[in-house]
Amino acid sequence: MKRTPGTFVSDGREYVALSSVFHLTGIPAHTVTDAISAGYVTVRQFSGCKVISLADVFRLLDYEGGE
Repeated sequence: MKRTPGTFVSDGREYVALSSVFHLTGIPAHTVTDAISAGYVTVRQFSGCKVISLADVFRLLDYEGGE
């Protein structure tokens, strides 16, 4: 399976670097920050890189639509 820059796989789950969320979805950084602050998504860290799960990226799309 081909990986794109800013994506990671751990324990069979795919993760996206926070810095790549905008490039993949077009969601502005302030919306991502608001969702993190509200506890809507969970941030993890792999090798110094902050990431969220791909499932949380889809949740962000719903979060942005509900603002």
